Amino acid sequence: MQIVQSLKPFLHDEGFDVTAVIGRRAALTVLEKGALRPCLPGISLPEGSGLDVCRAIRDFPVVFLTASVDENSVVTGPDLGADDYIVKLFRPRDLVSRLRSVLRRSGGSPRSSETHRSETPNGR
Repeated sequence: MQIVQSLKPFLHDEGFDVTAVIGRRAALTVLEKGALRPCLPGISLPEGSGLDVCRAIRDFPVVFLTASVDENSVVTGPDLGADDYIVKLFRPRDLVSRLRSVLRRSGGSPRSSETHRSETPNGR
């Protein structure tokens, strides 16, 4: 959750509300309520993967934020419907720019959206 804790204040200042959970089950539970968008899963999550989360949700944007750079993960995310794939280390302003772009394409706005982040405890 280290990355989430460091990003929360920055994303909040940029107009995003952030809800952070650990693990696939927790992410799916929160996402079933349908209020959070976009979702920023990592690839490696407790109890499964961010790819499982992406498969389960279809009605709002998904932007992978992950340390995984293997070609299979990089192409599988978008193939499952992810809108973007951002590899750590990244620049926070680049993340915000990409989130806003995804929201524009999906008809949302940062002020009316929440950013959801699920990750493993070690920040991946």
